[in-house]
Amino acid sequence: MSELRVVPAFTGLDTEAIIQELMSVERRPIVLLTERQSLLSKQKQAWDELKSSLDALASKIAPLSYSFNFYKKTVDVGETSVLTATASTDAANASYEIKVTSLARAQVIQSRAYADPAASLGLAGTVSINGKDVVLAAEDSLNLLAQKINGTTGVGAQASVVQVAPGDYRLLLTSSQTGTANKLSLGGDMALWEQLGFVDATGKVNEVVAATDAVFTINGVQFTRPTNVVSDAIPGVTLSLKMQADPATGAGGTTLLTVSWDDSSLSQQVKDLIAAYNSFIDTARNYSGWDPETLKGGILLGDPLLQRLLAEIRRVIFKQVPGSVSGYESAVMVGISTGPLGAFSKEGKISFDETKFLDKLKANRDAVAYLFTSAEGMATSLSKAVSTYTRSDGYLEARMTRLTEEDRSISRRIEDLERRLDMRLTTLRRQFSALEAMLARMNSLGLWLAQQVSNMTQGATTA
Repeated sequence: MSELRVVPAFTGLDTEAIIQELMSVERRPIVLLTERQSLLSKQKQAWDELKSSLDALASKIAPLSYSFNFYKKTVDVGETSVLTATASTDAANASYEIKVTSLARAQVIQSRAYADPAASLGLAGTVSINGKDVVLAAEDSLNLLAQKINGTTGVGAQASVVQVAPGDYRLLLTSSQTGTANKLSLGGDMALWEQLGFVDATGKVNEVVAATDAVFTINGVQFTRPTNVVSDAIPGVTLSLKMQADPATGAGGTTLLTVSWDDSSLSQQVKDLIAAYNSFIDTARNYSGWDPETLKGGILLGDPLLQRLLAEIRRVIFKQVPGSVSGYESAVMVGISTGPLGAFSKEGKISFDETKFLDKLKANRDAVAYLFTSAEGMATSLSKAVSTYTRSDGYLEARMTRLTEEDRSISRRIEDLERRLDMRLTTLRRQFSALEAMLARMNSLGLWLAQQVSNMTQGATTA
């Protein structure tokens, strides 16, 4: 607004104060619009928090919407230094005593010692590793030979130059795979291999580490495998062998492995879902509840969209699932209730009887899985219900769009009113200035008339 201020006139009135009082009355519509805009901002913030809370709830629903999570297996290994293991849903629930006698190793062979790995070898010819040719030129060094081997596709070996001691460099060839069946096969110019020191005059390989197979027993039955990762010994179980038994004592490589249902993980997923739901309820109550002490309601008190959302979620959680097994018709049947031991919760929160849930799983796992994951199951339906509100074209997005549009509309109205008020202020100041000028002229005229009357009176008295 204009900073021009009318100086108090000869009348003694502060015309600027009068103008500001008049303007405060005319600004009332802007004050009301600003208050409405502030309310909209708070509502948008509330819906943002509710959206975040619903997204968190959706993330906890997702695992319980898939049936395979109800059939996951867990593996308990007594000595993880001996081996580790994972199990698929196909693995049978059972226990196994496993003894690792030897681990699978890759063969490693070495060249003779060289003083300088970068110096020319002075050797030329073609050698082969596992049937793949490597051409060696006279100017090639030990380092370059290693590069050529590693650059040969499908060679099945890794070359590396190591420093054993000062002035003692050697080229190591390591088989890419473990097991006796994957020993390195050297061919081509065998004399060249001999000159390099990988074989002796008799053709014996200069071996550092011998290729070995993994040997282990499961419940007394011996197995031999070329790798330490074994997935074909126990159906559905993958073993990762870590430690072999002491050859002298036979001890140290034995452990007990047990496969069972991963119900603790499943139970935790249900707990996480309930915690996310109760957190959402707290958020919703914070914005829609009534405080009897302050006699004030939340920013979304009575909002029909929020009330419908709460009602829909509660209905889905506790509905009876069509086609479910008797005794497993609803979430209440498996330990999910509106309060401890089924007591009513006026806050709308839910609780979880884990013991009841685990007992129901033990009695009929398929029925529990169906209750959660079938086409109209609790988790499936809850996921769909939440998505209806949170997706990009859902109800919450529509509400946020409406609030944003209303906020922008109010901003435009405020800008328009501010322009009008600026014009009104200028008009009032002009009018008051004109009034002051007119009053000043009238006052001057009055003084002149009074003087004239006084002069006429004095003339008459003299005569």
